[in-house]
Amino acid sequence: MLSNNFITDLSPLTEMSNLQYLKADNNQITSVESLRSLRYLQYLDLSSNKLTTINNLSFPYLQYLKVNDNAIASLKSETDMNLSSEQLPDLHTLELRGNRLNTLNGIDYMINLKTLYCAENLLRRLEGISSLKSLVRLHLRDNRLSRLTDFTENLTSLEYINLRGNQISKFSEVKRLNCLPSLKFLSLVDNPITEKDNYRQMVIGLVNRLQRLDKKRVPDIFRSTALEFVAKHTDILEQEMNESDTIEEHIPESMKEDLNEEKEQMEEEEEEEQQQKQDNDDEEGSKEQLEEDNDYQEEASEDEDDDIVESEKEEEEE
Repeated sequence: MLSNNFITDLSPLTEMSNLQYLKADNNQITSVESLRSLRYLQYLDLSSNKLTTINNLSFPYLQYLKVNDNAIASLKSETDMNLSSEQLPDLHTLELRGNRLNTLNGIDYMINLKTLYCAENLLRRLEGISSLKSLVRLHLRDNRLSRLTDFTENLTSLEYINLRGNQISKFSEVKRLNCLPSLKFLSLVDNPITEKDNYRQMVIGLVNRLQRLDKKRVPDIFRSTALEFVAKHTDILEQEMNESDTIEEHIPESMKEDLNEEKEQMEEEEEEEQQQKQDNDDEEGSKEQLEEDNDYQEEASEDEDDDIVESEKEEEEE
């Protein structure tokens, strides 16, 4: 372990070619280039350093990569990085919390990824995730997501999505999640949509496979009534679509340009604020991530216990 030092260079480790575990968080590391010779690494933690990119990674046995609380602003595309799934074939968990990502473009080569942490970034889009067919858990807390267009039916294994603290305000966006065949757990806490009338009924009716919404269990009888409610209130979705079209049509081109400039300036200011907040909240963020993990494990365990009880009841009845 090399944590909590002022290390800037990991090149002295290049001779340790059989190293499997490396924890070098809370240092001053700016590059991963010197780690290329450590091809047997299985666990790598470079959180709270000064990394701006994680390209050129090639660890055939790496399973767990933590780069939380750095300054990573983008994940280069596969062509830019000259990467392929063969270079990280065993990677199943990637932690990117507290960076400066505004897109996930370039993550699509990590096809065996099962758990992805991207909380506390600047994400507005999720390009690239549709290729992650093995992805089971997706943590997107405290980003800037208002649209969910990048979720597709290709995400066949995705069970858990945490969207807490984003900017989702429309049921029509939540409806897009209904294409996910394995989705069981969803959190939308601290999004504008939660303030809407009949929020819980609408979401459960639109994404009818959910077993838990915002940590609360969804009884089968409520799922049925929610479906009926949505069927009777299709006007809610239609109204949302009409409002979007109307607003877009009536904005003059000159005003759109001004708005875009203002938006870019605000994004830069927000990015600086987020970096300041990130420096102060590292410990709190780690605690939240641990709580999310525990919540998921508890929810999955409770559902498994319920399935066992239900199975025993059926056997008794038989």
